[in-house]
Amino acid sequence: MTIGALVSVSGSDESNVLATSRLSYAMSVDGLFPRIFSRIHPRYGTPYMALLIHGTIAFTLSIYSGISGLISFAVFNLAFSYLLTCLALIVLKKDTEKKLYGQNILAPV
Repeated sequence: MTIGALVSVSGSDESNVLATSRLSYAMSVDGLFPRIFSRIHPRYGTPYMALLIHGTIAFTLSIYSGISGLISFAVFNLAFSYLLTCLALIVLKKDTEKKLYGQNILAPV
């Protein structure tokens, strides 16, 4: 059962690292995150610095804190992504003159 939990959390953590690195890249390009996250690999076109930073954090947590650290990191990444997505609605609402579809449902006036 422990091996199954470890494989499950590792897979979840890897997908979160990939998603969070893309989010970090997009925020960095917009000037909302440190510039180092916006470096693109010349051959593959991926945000390699963001992937390296997030992967290093996940690797360090897996070595020093075990499965509980990986679960905490995966939950933090997911919460961070959801929080930034919710905050993006506020920014979009201020920046656009047009009404957004579903705007009143998600963020009532």
